[in-house]
Amino acid sequence: MPEPTSTVAAARPATAAAVGGALGLATWPALVGLPDTVHVPLLAVLLGAIAGIYVGFGLRDGRTTELVVESVVAAAFVAVAVLALATQRTWLLAVGLAAHGVWDIAHHPRHGMTTHLPRWYPPMCAVYDVVVAVGIVVLAR
Repeated sequence: MPEPTSTVAAARPATAAAVGGALGLATWPALVGLPDTVHVPLLAVLLGAIAGIYVGFGLRDGRTTELVVESVVAAAFVAVAVLALATQRTWLLAVGLAAHGVWDIAHHPRHGMTTHLPRWYPPMCAVYDVVVAVGIVVLAR
């Protein structure tokens, strides 16, 4: 499926990564300013939602194999989020987000995943995921 023409869609990977980094840094205050009873569920929902976006890309792509792969991987990330929520283990969320950053990188055209998605999305999301994961390790209690 061709990518729609827009300012964001035309963004260079470095620009998309910079946007992802800025958004990731904007998430950090929630790690400091909110109690564990709030930021752990918030981050668990965030991980599940981020994973679910790729299911949407799989649906948009229209190929069964891509949809199945995206759905299975998303389910694994949701399982990590649920486990982190059930155990209140913030480090599981950091690992889950960092792993999702790797999943984002796998969607670069040179790395094997063939699901059609906007070219700016993988670098933006990968940097966002890693910046938030680092924030969890550095800032979360």
